[in-house]
Amino acid sequence: MKRLSLFLILLFSGVLSVSASKNLTFKAGLYAPADLKAGVIWGMEYGYAVDENVALLFGADLYWKTIDNKEDLGDTESVGVNLETGRYLSQWKGFHLPLTAKIRIAVPLDHYSSIKPFITAGLGVGYTHISFTDMADGGGDAQKESLTYTGLVWQAGGGILYRIGSRSSLIGEILYNGAKFNKDEEGGYYTTLNSSGLMFRAGINLLMF
Repeated sequence: MKRLSLFLILLFSGVLSVSASKNLTFKAGLYAPADLKAGVIWGMEYGYAVDENVALLFGADLYWKTIDNKEDLGDTESVGVNLETGRYLSQWKGFHLPLTAKIRIAVPLDHYSSIKPFITAGLGVGYTHISFTDMADGGGDAQKESLTYTGLVWQAGGGILYRIGSRSSLIGEILYNGAKFNKDEEGGYYTTLNSSGLMFRAGINLLMF
């Protein structure tokens, strides 16, 4: 499956090298993965506009979340000003990076409408990394642990394009990102990390020559 997804990405990369109108999209929003913490996800898509309603795209998304566990130690005074004092007890970091080849199909409501509903679907590879740092011992070395998972990802969803110019549109979408990864461990065991979840995003879509 990984080879298939890599082949699709290479195939789409070849298509994008064709001299034609290019489609560029920037998006940002909220991602709610199953086994991680909800956080911000950024996205970019670049591809070939087959016509005014169909686009072949290469997409890259980045979810990043940091959670700090802090202890408030009160106020102190230094050089004539009051300072808040605290201490980090632990820190959790997680990021998820899916790379996908996808198709987006828009359906105009009528010839004069500025609104185009669309559906989109894609397939590719994903990378998830989780780390935890425990600094609660105080004075000693921080204890660090991390996990890394990779595997096949797929995306499907839809949204609305709202035209604001002759070659520009606002975009809003709801997308499901399927990213459930297995990893073999010692002794014949395996572990599973489910990074799958819903994305709620908005952004801008540009059609370039």
